Amino acid sequence: MRKKESMKKNNKGFTLAELLIVVAIIAVLVAIFIPIFTSQLEKAREATDAANIRSQYAEVMSEAITSGGDVSGKSLYGAVQLKQKKDGWQTSNLKENLEGMYAKVKGGGPKAGGTAWVEYISSSESVILHYEGGSSSGSSSDSGSGSGGTDSGSTSGGGSSGGSGDNTGGSTSGGGTLIEGGDSDTTSTDPADAYQNVEKLAKEWPAKGSSAVSVKRGEIYIHNNVLYISASTRIWDINDKWYTTPNSQSGDFVRINTKKAQTVADLKKPYMGSDKEELTNLSIGDLYQDTNNNYYVYKGGSPNNALPSPSDGNWIFVLKE
Repeated sequence: MRKKESMKKNNKGFTLAELLIVVAIIAVLVAIFIPIFTSQLEKAREATDAANIRSQYAEVMSEAITSGGDVSGKSLYGAVQLKQKKDGWQTSNLKENLEGMYAKVKGGGPKAGGTAWVEYISSSESVILHYEGGSSSGSSSDSGSGSGGTDSGSTSGGGSSGGSGDNTGGSTSGGGTLIEGGDSDTTSTDPADAYQNVEKLAKEWPAKGSSAVSVKRGEIYIHNNVLYISASTRIWDINDKWYTTPNSQSGDFVRINTKKAQTVADLKKPYMGSDKEELTNLSIGDLYQDTNNNYYVYKGGSPNNALPSPSDGNWIFVLKE
């Protein structure tokens, strides 16, 4: 009898307390490993996005070498659809390695569900990375990781520099690219953000088929992602038979450079023995920012010039409205 009773005791199952402990342990393990898995999955998505952007960069640069002109990756190949589920780069090294390749980054950073595309500007020999769309993106403006002078957000390369940083502007360490933020309408007064601030004033050049466009001297227009300022006041025909564009009328429009704007701080004597200070090393399309944060675009003349005024024929005053 004692033997049978002993056998019954050995056949007992788990108690409720033991089962609860096992469930609790499993829940803790799940709570630990799900965030880790989710994080690794997001990093994998970001790596895929970065690889796709690099692929378009290679295609754009190949086309630029072949054609010798401006190249828009968005127009030629379509924007890269981002797979990541979170805004911004979660991996800092990936961000630095990717965005450090560009003179300017526009749009403030990648957005969940957004797109990205690469652009080459031949005049400044610079490459721009654009971020667009996404659930939380606003208007695109220039961005911040990259070469300082230009920008963007706007373009700088070989010595040019670009626009403003993400919401605040400013240059970052690393490749020197200046990042323009696309989620803020705040205008920075930093001369490095001049191109971005002028870009906010730009009107889209009408498409072919419109009847005509009335243009004032000093108005800013954007055509094929390039900024121009009108050097004259007149009406342009843009109908089906005669489609005028800013780049086809070089005497009446000036293409704006993406370099950092000059200011009074840049005044210097252009040569020994000079009795006055001037702005030096000017190029057509350079920006100047005065103490009231008004902008002027250099129309041409001597590479050394006095401070501009609205009546100075060598400069075009940028209209704000």
